Amino acid sequence: MARLGLKVATFESTTFEEAASTLRAWFQQRSRWLKGYMQTWLVHMRNPLALYRHGGLRGFIAFQLFIAGTFLSALSNLVLWCAFGLSFFVPLQIFDGALGLTLTHLSSASLIAGNAGFIYLAMLGPYRRGWLELVPFALLAPVYWLLVSAAAYHGLAQLLTRPFYWAKTPHGFGRCTPS
Repeated sequence: MARLGLKVATFESTTFEEAASTLRAWFQQRSRWLKGYMQTWLVHMRNPLALYRHGGLRGFIAFQLFIAGTFLSALSNLVLWCAFGLSFFVPLQIFDGALGLTLTHLSSASLIAGNAGFIYLAMLGPYRRGWLELVPFALLAPVYWLLVSAAAYHGLAQLLTRPFYWAKTPHGFGRCTPS
C-alpha cells in the first residue's frame, strides 16, 4: 500500500478472532505467518532500490524493521537463549577481565528486562479487560517466544523445501462473545 502512496493507520479495537484450538494448529499457524513474512521480505528485496524509491528512507527502514525484524527476532531468539544457557555449562573466555564481566552483566540484564517487558505486556491485555484469571499466564511469555522461535525455524525449513505449501488452520470451534 505504501508503494501506491497510500497511508496506513491503526485504531484500537478488539477483533474477537478465534485462537487456534490446539498447540499443533497454533504451531502451524505461526509457522505459516512467519514463512509469509520471510517470503514477503524476499519478494520485496529482489529490487531494494525500487522499494526505497517507492517508500522513501522511512518506508524502507520501516519495512526492514517490521517485516525482516519479525522473523529475524524469532529466529535469533532461540540462538540467543541457547548461547545464554550454554554459557553456564561451557565456560568460554571470549573476553577477559572487565569487558567480559560487563558484557555478561549487560546480556543478563537485557534478558531479564526483555522478558519482564514481554510478561508485563502479556498481563496488560487481560488485566485491562478485567479477565484477572488470565493474568498469571503472562508468566509463560518466555515459553511462548521459544515456541515462536521453533515455529520460525519450521517456517524457514518450509520456505526452503516447500515454498508454495501453506498449512491450514482449523476454525469454527470457539464462541465469540464480545464483552
